Amino acid sequence: MDILDTSPPSRIALVIPVHNEARFIEQSVKSIEQYIISSKLEEKFKFTIIIAEDGSTDNSYGIIKHLAAEYENIVISHSLFKLGRGRAVKEAWKNTDAEIYIYLDADMSVPVQYLNCLIESCNNAKNEIVTGSRYIETSRVSRPFLRKIISMSYNSIVNLLFKTGIRDHQCGFKGVRKNARDIILTQSIFDDWFWDTEIFVIAKANRIPVREFPIEWEEKKGSKTPILRLLNDIRVHGLGIAKLFLRRKSLKALSNSRIRTNSIDRSARP
Repeated sequence: MDILDTSPPSRIALVIPVHNEARFIEQSVKSIEQYIISSKLEEKFKFTIIIAEDGSTDNSYGIIKHLAAEYENIVISHSLFKLGRGRAVKEAWKNTDAEIYIYLDADMSVPVQYLNCLIESCNNAKNEIVTGSRYIETSRVSRPFLRKIISMSYNSIVNLLFKTGIRDHQCGFKGVRKNARDIILTQSIFDDWFWDTEIFVIAKANRIPVREFPIEWEEKKGSKTPILRLLNDIRVHGLGIAKLFLRRKSLKALSNSRIRTNSIDRSARP
């Protein structure tokens, strides 16, 4: 295993990407703030909550500005135009110094109580990347049947092509340690939703240890998925798989070069 970052973390950068999330963002942020206090996580870690506002056309930005005025640990990362989920999170990570980097979906489909498990798992140097998983046997998931079938099929295809060993690549409930963040920022090329999957392909290529843990997950955006949204998701992820498959050799070369450099650096130490 290529594990480098072993110091106990104290600073957490928690990113919430937001694009037209006016329905959810205020309640989600307040539930996170309240949980950080009630769980006493604030006694162990220093939290910066970065709301990555990604070119929203609803009232999301106005709500976020009110939240930033109410809570001193909130930082706004604002874009006038849509960057894409992946790039919005990467820009927020890039501009923040911390030991643990987390990102959560704005609708908080995963109950806030699971934040403790996510953080404590990331606090263990054996886990460079940690993610909630909807498809571990003990997870409890409520979402439209068709979307669930397509998602499970997608994850099977990704595993078949890239051998990641991950059951759920797409869950928006992830955390990474600083070393993994640096590698992801260096090697990632996707700016959209496919970035969630790319993370694990990069982890596989670079021998970065990943931990999945079971969660509860409830679809917050309706009991039925609009067909146009579903077709667009299939298009984005299908194109992403094709592009990443063509890139797999160059990604492997990048990871091998990094691993060799780290080995030389370690052997040169007195």
